[in-house]
Amino acid sequence: MVKGVSRPANCPARSAVPRPNEKDFPENQLAKSGDKVRIIVTDHADPRPVEDILWTDEAYRKVFEEAGLRLRGKYDPLAAGDEPYGWVSEVEIAPWAVYVL
Repeated sequence: MVKGVSRPANCPARSAVPRPNEKDFPENQLAKSGDKVRIIVTDHADPRPVEDILWTDEAYRKVFEEAGLRLRGKYDPLAAGDEPYGWVSEVEIAPWAVYVL
């Protein structure tokens, strides 16, 4: 099984990936895994904030273990930089995590 998830806690710069932005929403700094956070998704024209649920790597690993799923690998893919997209930080900070179970 493969599970791809956004990595909001690891994407502080503006990117197309939803992330809790501490600069825009200082209340997100106190958020723990499972809490609602306010985010801005930047890959479309609507800049209005939306609510998301923050999940940490530790929380994913715990729920996989509790479900009896064995983690076989985790990947944090980066953009190569030569794609036809205007990357913000995706060549340095992996916006997604891929868990192989």
